[in-house]
Amino acid sequence: MSDREATREHGRIYLLATVALAGLLAPLNSTMLAVALPEIRSEFDVGHAAIGWLISSYLIVMAVAQPLGGRLGDQSGRALVLRISLVAFLGCSIAAIFAPTFAFLAVMRTGQAMAGAALIPTGMAMLRSSVPIHELGQINGLHGAAMGISAASGPILGSLLLTIGSWQLLFVLNIPLALLALLMVLRLRYEQSTTERAPVDVVGALLFAALLAAITAVLNGGREGLTETRGVIAVAATIAIATVFVVAQSRTAVTAVAWSLLRVRTFAAASMQVLLMNLVMYTTLLSMPFFIKEVQGAGSGRTGMLLGTMFVLMAVMAPISGRLADVYGRRLPVLVGTAAAVVGAAILLATLAEDAPPALMAGSLALIGFGTGTSFGSASIIVWPPAITPPASATFSPPPRRISATTSLSISAGKPAMLSAIVTSPPIA
Repeated sequence: MSDREATREHGRIYLLATVALAGLLAPLNSTMLAVALPEIRSEFDVGHAAIGWLISSYLIVMAVAQPLGGRLGDQSGRALVLRISLVAFLGCSIAAIFAPTFAFLAVMRTGQAMAGAALIPTGMAMLRSSVPIHELGQINGLHGAAMGISAASGPILGSLLLTIGSWQLLFVLNIPLALLALLMVLRLRYEQSTTERAPVDVVGALLFAALLAAITAVLNGGREGLTETRGVIAVAATIAIATVFVVAQSRTAVTAVAWSLLRVRTFAAASMQVLLMNLVMYTTLLSMPFFIKEVQGAGSGRTGMLLGTMFVLMAVMAPISGRLADVYGRRLPVLVGTAAAVVGAAILLATLAEDAPPALMAGSLALIGFGTGTSFGSASIIVWPPAITPPASATFSPPPRRISATTSLSISAGKPAMLSAIVTSPPIA
């Protein structure tokens, strides 16, 4: 390898490390706070429905703002947007530590989500424009491993921090991570060849947010026990919003998300695969800690061991499967990984009980981790097809991943007494 090639390889590795560190803040904070919801609810004296929105609103904003954040990076410069987003995320995290009211905390969480929404698509577009196509599988697998580990380790880190202090420590953790990522971005050498001035579908984004909020409210209401009249009204309102959203999107030249890509069979199939994997992962991550504690009466040690089995395999398999996909094709890893994750989830759901052996649970979670890690890199490359060149960050981020995470957390968050029922029924949310 020549000196010039070595320099380029070092630059790509540094770019991947920078993008991964900046991007992991978003998934980490999407799951980490869930374990602290009872403490936060007690401190601010709010109900279960209100505290659940602390998680749901975060993911709704992420779902809506990711395409817009990516487009902002395309228009204004990705490195600049990455720096500003990290500063904003850091500021909101610090402010949340000193939140005097629940409303203020919710606003800071929304600010975190808005900043985080720009980090992931902007970072992935930077990788897309800097990495050769034949290396994308491996690079995307490594990036996916970082995102998956971040989301998977959120409940574990949250539990550990709660054992030594209060819920504020979960926001304190963001400070060194954001500062290190900001330092790395400031030292990053990245040249964006072109910027594109494209219109932004603000109306579509707002309608999309309203639709996700309505769906979440209906799901929350179902668990809370809505009256028949309120239930009918809520469902009718959701259908009305969905209708307006579909009509508005069909009449808009530039939509908030590139819905036309769903007409491509491979893209649509890969998006549904991403939806399924995230439903399995988020439901497992948010339900298992409470099941182990509330139903089995075990401590955080068993929770860490069992969930650790899952995310370690995710981390190991993601780069391996990405590299294999570069050489042998992407379809086989997606099929094998999806099958393994579904089988693991089915075994877990079928055998969960108060006296379920930890070894059997670990085996099921291992299958889920193996399957998710094996399929993620290849499926993400299909969702992010080679034909889409930058400004890919403005359009590549389809809704299935965030919708699945949003619905999973909206039902799970803030309702510990109901989680034993969730984990023993199909993971519809």
